[in-house]
Amino acid sequence: NIIAENMRGIDSASVNVMIEGERAECILGIVRIQDFTIATEVLQADIMAFVNQCAEIVHGVVDEFNGAANKSSGDCFMVVWRCSQASAEQREKHSVPKISFSPRKSRLTKFADAAAGQLGLNDDDMETNSQGSDTFAGPPKAADEEDAEERRRTSQMADMAMMAFSKLLGSVHRSTVLAQYRRHPGLQQRLGHLPPIGKRCRVHMSMGLHYGWAIEGGVGSEFKVDASYLSPNVSVAESVERMTEIYDVSLMVAESVMNICSAGMAGKCRLVDRVIVTGSLDPIGLHSLDLDWSGVEADTKGSRRPTQLSTNEQYSIRQFLTREKAAKMKKDCIDLFNENPDICAMRARYTQEFMYIFAMGYQNYAQGEWQAAGKRFETTRDMLGIEDGPSKALLDYMRRRTDPHMGQGFYAPQDWNG
Repeated sequence: NIIAENMRGIDSASVNVMIEGERAECILGIVRIQDFTIATEVLQADIMAFVNQCAEIVHGVVDEFNGAANKSSGDCFMVVWRCSQASAEQREKHSVPKISFSPRKSRLTKFADAAAGQLGLNDDDMETNSQGSDTFAGPPKAADEEDAEERRRTSQMADMAMMAFSKLLGSVHRSTVLAQYRRHPGLQQRLGHLPPIGKRCRVHMSMGLHYGWAIEGGVGSEFKVDASYLSPNVSVAESVERMTEIYDVSLMVAESVMNICSAGMAGKCRLVDRVIVTGSLDPIGLHSLDLDWSGVEADTKGSRRPTQLSTNEQYSIRQFLTREKAAKMKKDCIDLFNENPDICAMRARYTQEFMYIFAMGYQNYAQGEWQAAGKRFETTRDMLGIEDGPSKALLDYMRRRTDPHMGQGFYAPQDWNG
């Protein structure tokens, strides 16, 4: 659609890149293939097939949940869920003007009556203000209903994004095609000795989500043009994804997404820290959607797709997928989340007791009560049977910030503000 906009009004097949972009509210997602540098050195020319196999899964799952793949740069994929329905020009075109007039001015009365008749309004659509003059307010509740629908759609898109990335992680580790790389001798030699032992040879991806505005449009020249999203929020989304390495989690969700998603999906996440990241002047909350990918095994019983599909088969599949995408917009994502077997397997470790103790520890941490926070984080760090990344990261941070002259334990610095 972005490139089509650049080609509109041009007689030839050329592209006019010198047109204004359009501001859009969207959810920006970053997906990064882990250990990509080592994979490139080992696979050499086969790295292209490897990246395309990963892209097929990423793009397929994102499209299934009404997202759109935007750009790929080697180890990194950027995907977008566009939340704003109409452009500013379209909203202005369909807005209903508000006209105030006094009943003593017959010419204005006739003008308002004519305007109301053209819009198909009756006397019930006319209001009277405190001074006794009539106010032409347009269709009642139409704006409120549009705003409510826009908020519902935005919330649904946020749920879709979180659901898509959760399913994506399971799909990557269940993929029969990607499982073949676990037995690659070169990758085993380079990655087999790295922690977690026996699990590092898996193809793994880290993901980050952030919500904000971006300018969408074509970027390039007559020789090459790309559909792009330009905004500081793109840098924030990339920074949020980078936080997965520090906190040793697979999926990090920014506070901006948590503010618009449903309560059910928000309840699946835990607040792990508040930080200042590149692209943002103010601290943002980081929420982890906890998923333990080590519990997902490759689907050895899955049948491979045919090497070639006929045109009719491809058309039928596209029609089916389009209907499924439309149906998902009417479903509650929390039900899809709870019913997905891979997600259930990845969530099994994270009990209510664990989430409760960590939440209490984080409250102590944010309020500067680091002695109590340290005890609770030490409990949650070893509570799952595997080391909990956020608990370890916060313990390490408190250890670095504690004045050694204060004695044993953890003590918040004087300038601590949460």
